[in-house]
Amino acid sequence: MTKQYVQACSAYLDEYTKKETSSKGTLFGWYHYIDSPDFHTVGVVATAQMLILIKDSNICVPFDCTPMLQSLLDMQNPDGGWSYRSNILNSATEPTALSIQALLLWNEVLGEKAVPAIEKGISWLLKYMNTACLWGPIKKREKYGYIYFSCVVLRCLHRLLNFSQVGIKASLVFKVRSALESGCRSLLSAFNNNDTQCGWGATQNGRVTLFHTAYARVRKKTSHHKVTCFFIGLYRESPYRECYARPT
Repeated sequence: MTKQYVQACSAYLDEYTKKETSSKGTLFGWYHYIDSPDFHTVGVVATAQMLILIKDSNICVPFDCTPMLQSLLDMQNPDGGWSYRSNILNSATEPTALSIQALLLWNEVLGEKAVPAIEKGISWLLKYMNTACLWGPIKKREKYGYIYFSCVVLRCLHRLLNFSQVGIKASLVFKVRSALESGCRSLLSAFNNNDTQCGWGATQNGRVTLFHTAYARVRKKTSHHKVTCFFIGLYRESPYRECYARPT
């Protein structure tokens, strides 16, 4: 990552940091659309994504991220999930999974106070895993899985297993392992392989798209009959890269 890119990201994040006074207190974070009427509303997904970006990309920002992390904790709903932004009440899959990842990555700043929030969030995700062992966008039990939302959750569950120092209950970790294995198998079974296109679509039976195929890039490791998958974007070594939209 070039120095200019890091500086540009840092300046952008600093310039567009938002402060909002709401029923949940004074909140700090970011919002998706800078020209939106809700510009001054703190977005849960945007805030979580920025915090993940800062950590994953090792960006040195000129501000303290603690208020944003505390705001994520404050915006958690009583049912354990997170909504898309501070003025929406219903919990949803994407903001919940991304918020948990942000809290995991910043656990050294938050300490033990993040553990109950992470456990409640994980429990929410596990509760709303559907009968297909995948996830939809909201907490109702959709009859089929959405590939993007399922990938976001599976990435979250995988991250959790890499943060043993956080101190999550062993019983919950066991459930996470089970859900991760089931979800990986279901995602693999949703792979569409035919003569003209192969990859993933928006849903299990949906038309193949480049976006969903790229997002669901799978690296499968088989060990002792257990399957672990990583959902981290499309890489050159992906076996599915060359077979997308094959000519007839």
